[in-house]
Amino acid sequence: MGEGDDAIVDLANALQTGGASHNIKNIWARHNGELKSNVPRPLKDITTMPWMDLENWPHFQRITESRRGWVNVYMNRGCPYRCTYCHNNGVAKVLQEGYGTKTSSNKALGYLRLRGIDDMIGELKHIANRFPFVTAFSFNDDTFTMDQDRM
Repeated sequence: MGEGDDAIVDLANALQTGGASHNIKNIWARHNGELKSNVPRPLKDITTMPWMDLENWPHFQRITESRRGWVNVYMNRGCPYRCTYCHNNGVAKVLQEGYGTKTSSNKALGYLRLRGIDDMIGELKHIANRFPFVTAFSFNDDTFTMDQDRM
């Protein structure tokens, strides 16, 4: 539930050490035959997140070359809108319930988070300079073109 950046690390550590995994935030788990829905973590401040660790991904070149050199990147997470047909609406409602907010609005949840322009350009340059087999970037944001000035 929510984002998995920290939950997956906590889960992997618990599984590796034999620790409890049923009480990890953002994880739903069975414990003593009961399904336990743990509380969600606060959403990540994506401006503090490190760039993708592509050097330690053994299949990065093979996968990228099979995609004709295209690499997926993102400038933001979340969406300010609550379109009924979109997964963001469902995620926001789950977070609203988990956080106990009155609404699922972006103001209440801080659901839309934007990366800094300089940070994104820096990552794109790093990838392009480090990996000559990268030929293009695919921006996988739900709202990449929403703000024309930012674009």
